[in-house]
Amino acid sequence: MDIKSKLNDYYFMAGTFLFIQVVILIRDYMVGNLHHQIFWFFNFAPMLLAIGFFYKKKDFIKAVINVGLIGQIVALILFSYMVSKGVFALSDIPSKFVKFIYIATTIMVHLVVLWALIASYKIKPTRKALHYSFIIIIFMFVTAILFTSPYWQVNLVYPSGKFFSLHIPFYMVLWPILVFVLLVLPSHWIQKKLYEKSRKNSPRLPFFFSKYKE
Repeated sequence: MDIKSKLNDYYFMAGTFLFIQVVILIRDYMVGNLHHQIFWFFNFAPMLLAIGFFYKKKDFIKAVINVGLIGQIVALILFSYMVSKGVFALSDIPSKFVKFIYIATTIMVHLVVLWALIASYKIKPTRKALHYSFIIIIFMFVTAILFTSPYWQVNLVYPSGKFFSLHIPFYMVLWPILVFVLLVLPSHWIQKKLYEKSRKNSPRLPFFFSKYKE
């Protein structure tokens, strides 16, 4: 593949993630009282991925995937279950149309990291990606404390609030370490195994995603 075509693919991905980020901002503006939502990782992850693809920062892209992959899958399953059972109700949103938009865009947002993984599974995850992942975790931790209320439990930094209560000693102090050990390291291992398998088997995807190689 020629260099120009490859660069255009990176820019296409960057533009797509940027578009998704704009959709999220419009959604939160329509909802109105959910401005705290932008501090949830999955609501600003598209911007991080847009930056990573635009500047072709492969380690940074892998870092974002490290942070979000497992949490994304768990959150998507829980959200889908809550919606299907009627547990999840946006009582503050009077319009059914806006509720539908909110639910549809939330599901879309929780597929963003998976899409980035499909697009970059042939890129080797490095130790530098782990460093970037930890920086992202600290950013999430600091912004949640400075700009959000404990009630909303943004990124689950706070041990008690709207969703649940945890009685774990020093939970907030341990939060960055817990996220790194329980989410980042397993996701990094998954990415490493996918990369190694792609090198051995060279599978072909029916998408232009297969163009993203090391």
